[in-house]
Amino acid sequence: MDKLTIKAIKASEIKLLNPLIDRYLLSEWRRYRIFTNEEQVRYIIFHIRQLIQKNSENILLIAFKRNIPVGLALFCFLDWDSLHFGINMAAIKYLISEGSYFEQIEIKNQLLQRIVEISRCEHVSHVSFRVDSEDYSSLFCLPNNGFYFMDTLVTYVLRPSKVKIPYIKSLCSVRPFHRTDLSRIMNIARDSFQANRFCLDPFLNPQKSKTLYERWIKNHCEGKRQENIIWIAERKGKIIGFLSYMLNKEIERITGKQVWGHGLGAIIPSAKGAYPSLLSFAIERHGNRGNIIEFDALLTNMEANRVYQHFGLMLTKTQHTWHRWLQR
Repeated sequence: MDKLTIKAIKASEIKLLNPLIDRYLLSEWRRYRIFTNEEQVRYIIFHIRQLIQKNSENILLIAFKRNIPVGLALFCFLDWDSLHFGINMAAIKYLISEGSYFEQIEIKNQLLQRIVEISRCEHVSHVSFRVDSEDYSSLFCLPNNGFYFMDTLVTYVLRPSKVKIPYIKSLCSVRPFHRTDLSRIMNIARDSFQANRFCLDPFLNPQKSKTLYERWIKNHCEGKRQENIIWIAERKGKIIGFLSYMLNKEIERITGKQVWGHGLGAIIPSAKGAYPSLLSFAIERHGNRGNIIEFDALLTNMEANRVYQHFGLMLTKTQHTWHRWLQR
């Protein structure tokens, strides 16, 4: 194999990546059925540029062979996570290479090794990476570079105009969020996500891991209301759950199409059967807001997966989450 050269490039040089991205086959949007290949390429390039410009510390590494880009890795610092846990945390947002299977592995190994070196130099303690289940070369490389597997996330998509919502017996009343609801849904979020990937990571502070989603939903509720949707489920005047999601403004800006998702939902244990009612209400009320709505669930959350399948949602993504701890 020809010798690789790896260097960091600036946002102004991203146009060098156009041919590499154009040949990339694992776009996270490839199964949504509403985005053309051209739109997916434009989004990836826009997203990479935006992340580099958003934080000057973020690093875009390019692997060159004979002066031609054959791979890239985007390394981003996680400001919110770092503040919450009190340690420097980062994430790999993209890891792409081309060539034969073993050529891809060689390129990604060298990119990952460089990321580990940078992490140590920048005193980063924790690195995460969410990988498409069909990205076999990345899945091969990660454990060999000190990453350990944490969870599998599946994403379902609903196009309200294309699916007839099944009849669901109402087991709760649903209404919009009011600011007086905040403390109650923060408690529900905290109690509902005690087995998240952060809690399972033995290197992270257990107490901070348990309160992460409590803080996340607080930030979501305090965001711009036209972009953040929050529904509250009640039974006999008591809040028993919530469902939240938001507009992906980046994909809308590039394609003109709306994707609502990246949210959080939970029901108290004694009222689990109310989640289909909450979901049905949200879908019916949201049907005229945009093109599609997406919902995430852990692969091990059988109840949520069954509900999404019962509603006729389409499985579009399966991603595996990996962590790397660097403190000694």
